[in-house]
Amino acid sequence: MEDEAGTGSKEVRFFDGNADGAGNATATLGTETADMTYQVFADRTMSFGPATPGVFETSYGIIKADGSILATTDAVRGGISGDDVEFSVIVAKSTMAGTVGVPGTFIIGEAGFDPSNDFYVSRVLVTINAGATTGSWEILAHSNPAMVGNSGSLTIAFSNDGTFTYDNGTGVDYGIISPDGNIFALADATGGDADGVIIAIGVRISTSGTPDGIGDYVINQIGLDAPLTTPEIYTSRINLTNGIGTFDF
Repeated sequence: MEDEAGTGSKEVRFFDGNADGAGNATATLGTETADMTYQVFADRTMSFGPATPGVFETSYGIIKADGSILATTDAVRGGISGDDVEFSVIVAKSTMAGTVGVPGTFIIGEAGFDPSNDFYVSRVLVTINAGATTGSWEILAHSNPAMVGNSGSLTIAFSNDGTFTYDNGTGVDYGIISPDGNIFALADATGGDADGVIIAIGVRISTSGTPDGIGDYVINQIGLDAPLTTPEIYTSRINLTNGIGTFDF
């Protein structure tokens, strides 16, 4: 997801990519392929940028220990490719042994630009039914309070590499589910439908285990500052250390 302040462009792009495990990668959109480089450090923080320096900005973020999911931000306006900031999520493709492990209940955190180009965020409860081809959704929270409580049905179609289409009645989104089936990412790059363009992350609801939330984290986010006065889209990257009832950032 990108906000270009100079032109007012609000874009979401859905790339196909490949990484060689040695710091080289490609990102393909339609007929165009960009050569990339990346570096992963011992604590799994990372950089991700162009193979040819100066083509576009480098993003920074963190990758999951098993390499299956990463999130990065370009938080610098101005510079190489214009007055833009970006937020990205990447999920590794995997060979799915059917969809038996997919059904369940998820919470989606979503950021988007509606058809009027206004920024919004929402939190959505999603249930995927047995068979992983149908389900339902309900908006639990939304930056436009009038949207809260809206609900409906959805249809899903999975491919054997973990990618899928997701239609909630407002347009078709494209996604990919993590190899363990617990997290998925969604993107809608078509601005003409009812929900505009979005990027979203869904996490499975679970009662197994006792997560304590203690440790070191990196948060990558996109948001809207001062919406009632001088609204401006921003991205940020935050180091967060959680203790027992305490945190530092």
